[in-house]
Amino acid sequence: MKKKMLLVLAAALCVAVSVFAGGKQEDPLASGQSPDGDKASGVTGGSALRPRAGGWEDIDGLSSASILRVGRGKFGYVDRNGMDGYRVKIVDVGDPTKTVREKLAGGTGRNVAMWAAGEGGRIVLVEADELGRQDYTGHNIVVYDQDLRLLRSFPYGNQTGLAEGHRARPLNHREPILALTDKYALAGWQDKPPVDTDPAPNFISIYSLEDGKAGHIPVSGDTANLNIGNLTGFAARGGYIIAGGSTGTKVLRIDPSGPNIGVAVLGTVAAQTPGSHWIQDNRKYVLESVEGNGTVRVWKWNGDSAPSLVGVVEAGAGSGSVQALSFDNEDQDRAYLLGKVAGANAGSVYRIDLAAARAVKLFTIPDSVAGGVLTGMWTIQVESSGSDTWYIVGGAIGKAPDDKNGVLVIKNPPTDGGSVDAACLSSSLLDFPTPARSMKAFKSSGTIVYVAKNHISRNYPALSRYMLRVMRVNGD
Repeated sequence: MKKKMLLVLAAALCVAVSVFAGGKQEDPLASGQSPDGDKASGVTGGSALRPRAGGWEDIDGLSSASILRVGRGKFGYVDRNGMDGYRVKIVDVGDPTKTVREKLAGGTGRNVAMWAAGEGGRIVLVEADELGRQDYTGHNIVVYDQDLRLLRSFPYGNQTGLAEGHRARPLNHREPILALTDKYALAGWQDKPPVDTDPAPNFISIYSLEDGKAGHIPVSGDTANLNIGNLTGFAARGGYIIAGGSTGTKVLRIDPSGPNIGVAVLGTVAAQTPGSHWIQDNRKYVLESVEGNGTVRVWKWNGDSAPSLVGVVEAGAGSGSVQALSFDNEDQDRAYLLGKVAGANAGSVYRIDLAAARAVKLFTIPDSVAGGVLTGMWTIQVESSGSDTWYIVGGAIGKAPDDKNGVLVIKNPPTDGGSVDAACLSSSLLDFPTPARSMKAFKSSGTIVYVAKNHISRNYPALSRYMLRVMRVNGD
């Protein structure tokens, strides 16, 4: 018995010495290896949302990552399944009760801080650990193909350059600070110390999908000769970046020629001021909400040439930034916006002709119809079927503490610039626990739905919960 115990202790000692000699074990994703095999695609037919009156829902076990537009009729969300962690779920709106594809997020089951869709159906995400309300420590950037096979992975942020106790964490407005081009994955992040400083240093990290080379570009104050303030968002396509900061916007060209990926500021494209508030990209145009003056810049991608500024769209005079803006889901040359954060134009809906950067006021949603002031709306989507058109807006209506959260659907409003009445109010789902900050519309076989998700409350994070809803707009 004693001899047997000695053998067991010796074996345990050998294992301990081996682990100590090898140091910290390598994260399997750091070398691009997937725990379930590089060739393994996501599984099919898993469970997704539960039926409810007028649609489907999922509650509580959700990541704060936004809803992902995977295709015209497919969306993605991140859900926690039991003890194995978070799973990426791709769902066809034709049957939201089951998944088309699903996979353990990042191969580790960590939470997902942010994600984006790229060309050819590829998906890029940042796997992370949640630290508090919408606050994360990022670990890896993971790139999937359309079947959720692992293509590439990189450490999130400049891990070798972070001081002890510092964290690479996403900026606010996480949707427009992650991008996937044909050659690069790009992410925006902050270098946060144990005790926060304001402002924290901001960076754009650029990773080559071909050879794994990386570069970390400082975007704070006047660093790297950018002079655009702190990073607020960016869009990328081909070898170019439209970088928006708190005081201005510039176009950068990616330079992969050195030992690390760098950027060059293009003096041939005039810098824009004031600062950037919000950036969206449909791979043909870029919409950039300008900070504080109720206007939206329209940029155009030009293939191998630098992007150009088409023009500036007016959304009413005075102060306030445009929060709700989106591209048409079927026409790349068209977009929409909903007024401003504040002011007389807060409820006005415009259609934008992107090729000419020209806006046409369609109608206004009065406070009396909406049920409160429209200063907390973050999203707008437009869908049509036959002769019917729906304008779908999401966020919060009214003012705290009496605000209502959810999605407002306007059907067949006048488009002559006038105000809508209650007869145009198709449906109002105002029972989300917090503002529905993420909302997108989809169409499958003529059926239109919107998918909406709230964020955790700033003031009461422990008492609020995530809620994901898929609601029919037309049909049964």
